[in-house]
Amino acid sequence: MIITSPVNEPVSPTVLERWMKCPSYGWLSQRYQPVGAKLSPYKLLGIVIAQSLETWLKDLPQPVELIRDTLTDNWPPDLLDWPLDTLIELATKGYEKAKRTLEMALRDEHILGVELELDKYHTRIDLLTTRENELIVTDHKVHYKYDAKYATSNLIQSEVSWQLWDYAYRASILYNRPVTHIRTHAIYLTPSPKSILHEVKIDESMIETWHLGAENEWLTWSIVHKMDLKYQTMRTTSCYSRYGRCEFFDFCWLAQKDETKAQMLYDKKVKR
Repeated sequence: MIITSPVNEPVSPTVLERWMKCPSYGWLSQRYQPVGAKLSPYKLLGIVIAQSLETWLKDLPQPVELIRDTLTDNWPPDLLDWPLDTLIELATKGYEKAKRTLEMALRDEHILGVELELDKYHTRIDLLTTRENELIVTDHKVHYKYDAKYATSNLIQSEVSWQLWDYAYRASILYNRPVTHIRTHAIYLTPSPKSILHEVKIDESMIETWHLGAENEWLTWSIVHKMDLKYQTMRTTSCYSRYGRCEFFDFCWLAQKDETKAQMLYDKKVKR
């Protein structure tokens, strides 16, 4: 039997993943952003495709028009040298490919929820389905480029995604039955659209094993995230990755975590 969490302040998987990457990064990413920071064009493409899939799965009208309108209204002016019509076509083809993949899978599945809110902390699952007696959590991941060198390893790594295991735990609590499969829906836009469903079978004992460790993370976060920046660990293994330098590198190393010194380089986020 999966036990509900006794922690008074469980946290969304997105927030916790940032904190586990580096406590200083997690603290700063909730409060600051680099001066002049804009929404990444790759992230915007991912958002519009995910929104269009949500629109289609909820049987709402005009998912393709949503792609065109959202990109036209939100594409950064300084990136207008990117051909907007080409990008709309790219996103549309990615959506259509992803839709066809899901259509095949859903022939044998029943949808329980799309962008399903699992709890009062606004944790949302992209897609929750049943297949006979199975309960399946699916998470969409949009990638701009398919690179065979990393694609397979990324799918394998998704099997231990904190986000997916968190979803599996919370969905099991909500429906009072264990999730049986976690699934990544990888969508690639270039050089040609690809859509891959990578599904892994799990069981109740695996969810509970994850949960026991998660309790420690939730408890630690509930205490540490309230402390000042100077007390947040700098996890130096996360200062660099294959994508480059951490966006808060200068905040930690140049400004030495001094918020006054960093104000020329970073803006405070506006609370909504």
